[in-house]
Amino acid sequence: MLDTGDPAAYLHSDFAGDGSFNIAQLSDETVDGAGRKAEATVAGDARRAAVLKAETAILNTDAGGCGGRRGLRQGSTRT
Repeated sequence: MLDTGDPAAYLHSDFAGDGSFNIAQLSDETVDGAGRKAEATVAGDARRAAVLKAETAILNTDAGGCGGRRGLRQGSTRT
């Protein structure tokens, strides 16, 4: 677990294709790109907006366990 209050760091570790805690095994270039943009944006309103876009990209993949399989790495399963 990361010892930071930075939501962009959590989003990367938990949902990026190369994330160290990517339990959902999500592999989605839109999510990765949105996360990279959020991490690269300076603190303030622009960063908050970028984090929200990254969160939206994640939710659009059903990675939260809503029953969808879109974005899972090939060969991965989730029940």
